Amino acid sequence: MIPIDLEVLSRAYLACPYSHPDHEMREMRVTLADKIAGELMLMGFQVFSPLTHSHRVAKHIADKVCACDHDFWLTQDKPFFEACDIMFILTLAGWRESKGIKTEMEWANKYEMPIVLVHIDDNLNIVGMERHEY
Repeated sequence: MIPIDLEVLSRAYLACPYSHPDHEMREMRVTLADKIAGELMLMGFQVFSPLTHSHRVAKHIADKVCACDHDFWLTQDKPFFEACDIMFILTLAGWRESKGIKTEMEWANKYEMPIVLVHIDDNLNIVGMERHEY
């Protein structure tokens, strides 16, 4: 694990790829984001996980807004992002190609927010974290 001063960097934003044509893959990604958000909380961070929050809300407004409407959901997420001081990225397949994560990384760069990549194993446990440079 990388050393992080919890007194300075306590409010965390957890980014994770979401969009995928397969509904089951989106559900799995949300479940993983939930799990990792919990683990980060146990490490001492106050975590905002957009997937954890928005996926459930999306089900109730699906007739008006697509769950994969990047612009709509990023508009919802940005105020929470701006309140955070560190961004974690769950490095699931597709994270480098994710339109949402690319936008969130641009935000992090703009605010000079540290980015930490979170790696998990086949048992879905955190096995490593590393600073990501812009």
